[in-house]
Amino acid sequence: MGINGSDNKLREVRRLLPNDFSNLIAMSTLGIKPPGGYHFPATGYAEFARLIAPAIKYQIYHRFTDGPVTPPSLKRAFFTNDQRDELVLDFDSQVVWQDSLASQFYLDGEAKQIASGSANSNLITLKLKQPSKATRVTYLDSASWSPDNLLYSPKGLAALIFCEVPISTGNPGR
Repeated sequence: MGINGSDNKLREVRRLLPNDFSNLIAMSTLGIKPPGGYHFPATGYAEFARLIAPAIKYQIYHRFTDGPVTPPSLKRAFFTNDQRDELVLDFDSQVVWQDSLASQFYLDGEAKQIASGSANSNLITLKLKQPSKATRVTYLDSASWSPDNLLYSPKGLAALIFCEVPISTGNPGR
């Protein structure tokens, strides 16, 4: 783990598992406070239980709650124009943007390509510092992320990490 981004790629595999297994959900452990690395203090586990409880109620007891019960997961990424200076990230549920998040996105593995961003429901629009020929986007690099600078849902679930997701040109499927 942690060699040449192997842990980032493993998290990408975990993010995609629910696509292959209909009864499986992926839950983010990032953003749990107080943090604990591999293991949490008792209050951290209590917070994790609070966040995952709605998903368990849905999966086991078929009890519905308002809104999504799982963390936001990226569905697709695409450039909005031929200049390739604006990138949209389409998630499966609503996300909340903070300006500090611009530093957490990588285009073809390169940091500091994002000038600004904004969220509108489940879409994040990233304005690039300059046009890009990038073909892949990554959110969070295990070598340089902070638990205090994460993308969240309105319910406080940290979005799932994604790694080297292909970027398409144009607005596919809209």
